[in-house]
Amino acid sequence: MTDIGEGALAAVGGAKRDEPPPEKCDKNVPPAPQSVIGTCEYYKWRHQNFLERHVTCAHSPPDYYLNYGYKYCVRFSTKLYPKLTPVGQQWLNQARILLQVYMEQGLSENMAQDKSLELSNTRFRKFSFDTHPNAYWNAGFSSVPWVDRIKIATTPDFKEWLSKDTWSQFLDILGRMFSDTFSSDSSRGGGQFGGGGASGSW
Repeated sequence: MTDIGEGALAAVGGAKRDEPPPEKCDKNVPPAPQSVIGTCEYYKWRHQNFLERHVTCAHSPPDYYLNYGYKYCVRFSTKLYPKLTPVGQQWLNQARILLQVYMEQGLSENMAQDKSLELSNTRFRKFSFDTHPNAYWNAGFSSVPWVDRIKIATTPDFKEWLSKDTWSQFLDILGRMFSDTFSSDSSRGGGQFGGGGASGSW
């Protein structure tokens, strides 16, 4: 039997089928450029970077990036910001930066571990929410006026308050406020508690 070869087969039966591209699944998370830190574009950059590193594998980016981080960053920065006092505006600007700095730190630390933080929506959401109290508090939440605290707490969708993650961070902030108030009262011999709290916001 004559061997007609691959070239003849291609001529008779059509071109040889292309091989599927090799799987590209890079779990190494690079640091975000400084130009996006402190901006809402940070979350879009993180989302797009994940897609570029996971081209043919079956991984999806954490929905936190766009459905929570970007969504509430835009809402807080455009709709809430003009309604806040100067103190509240300063807090919001600093909190936005710290939320992203702490996220970067967590992603970097995970690179020295199992590199799988981004691959689990549940795990990533918990990690992200766990950074919120420190970001809010270290941005100066204890100095934010009562009127601003109410606006901050009521800016997210009501459905966020049905999440245990939101309540967890709310109680964390509330506990810090009680502790801060009592320590202040002890140092000055009395005072008035301002109350308030923080909800999921980015």
